Amino acid sequence: SFCMERSGYNEGGLNDQGLIFFLPNMTWFQPPGYVHVMVSRTWQPMVRNFTLEGECGSLAAPGGISVQASEDGETIVFRFVNADLQARRLNISSGFGEVTTSLTWQSIASADLAGANTPSQPRKIAPSEELDITEDMAAELPGQSFSIFVSTNS
Repeated sequence: SFCMERSGYNEGGLNDQGLIFFLPNMTWFQPPGYVHVMVSRTWQPMVRNFTLEGECGSLAAPGGISVQASEDGETIVFRFVNADLQARRLNISSGFGEVTTSLTWQSIASADLAGANTPSQPRKIAPSEELDITEDMAAELPGQSFSIFVSTNS
């Protein structure tokens, strides 16, 4: 499987594709592996429409944003790819109006798109801790990042 690779072994040259690397004494994720974990933990089955307003930069590119919801509509997940080098501020409106009870987010970012995690730095490029969003529903997406926001109505 391309998902798991032994550290230091690459028979194909410059085509490392492993999401998880291993040694006899440890395993660790590469940045794309963390993205898979982030999506898996927040997966929702229903696609939702969304509207962009203002200067959105790379967020307006195809694949820059996706929005999913739970079947009962109580949870909405927003996923953003900020391909720009600079951070991008955004405000989120979940469509719940004033009844949104929780909005948390997590992001993974790196200035070096070819960056990798190594045995000596297995979490060099890893997701941030989950953060609560500000009361004005605003956040700053880091440059060159993938971010997930989870809005819950209870």
